[in-house]
Amino acid sequence: MDAPFFHELRRQASSYLTGKIRSARLALTDVTPTQLMTEEATNGDASPPSAKTMSLIAREAFEIDEYLRISDILHSRLATFDRRQWREPYKALLLLEHLLTQGPRSVALEFQKDRAVIQQMAAFQHIDERGFNWGLTVKGKSERVLKLLERGPFLEEERERARKVAREIKGFGSFNLSSSGGGGGGGGSTSRAAPQTYGRSHSRYEDRPWKAEDGEEEDKENLVSRPDPRSAREEAEERHHRHPFHGFAQQRQPEAMLLLSQ
Repeated sequence: MDAPFFHELRRQASSYLTGKIRSARLALTDVTPTQLMTEEATNGDASPPSAKTMSLIAREAFEIDEYLRISDILHSRLATFDRRQWREPYKALLLLEHLLTQGPRSVALEFQKDRAVIQQMAAFQHIDERGFNWGLTVKGKSERVLKLLERGPFLEEERERARKVAREIKGFGSFNLSSSGGGGGGGGSTSRAAPQTYGRSHSRYEDRPWKAEDGEEEDKENLVSRPDPRSAREEAEERHHRHPFHGFAQQRQPEAMLLLSQ
């Protein structure tokens, strides 16, 4: 059998089985899509996690339950670091850097306990068969994360820089939307350009009704809990019953009937 064909067949079979296992875990356990996404982003594959995937995880990390699940995965990945098994901890380090600059502020405090293993990663040395020096790459990323974990001016500058980039991307997307929808007198064509968006995907992970509205999302700093819709209704009813004129019509009804009967 041809080697490339066999390799592709094995890759497709592995992808199929992975998808089935993922679906089974979602259906039979309490694992969440964000938890699976974090596991896959920090697995032992050679490919690094994409910026889109890390942004999705960072958005979900503001919800307390997801934050705990994400943190547990990163703690366990970092704890497995050694000279032979370094890809998973390194990819966890990439995601941790993204969370420090674009996730909840509590991330910097949460991962103080991992400083020792990150310092070990800074001394890692490895050159692959193609001659690429992974040791220098891991060292540079480790030193940057350690500096962010100091929770000093550098962390504040990097968080502000990330917010500024997010605003610029959002503004650029709004500008292109208005430009494509503008009604210039170019021949009276009734066709419309398809809406363009930048900096957002159409993933189901982004569109949660309890999240902050667009425009507030980029400035979120702290963890939030998912509100209970029943609590909101009960609070509204309580405010209604506390209203000074609540029950006024019912109280006046007997007097009105008496007047009508006279």
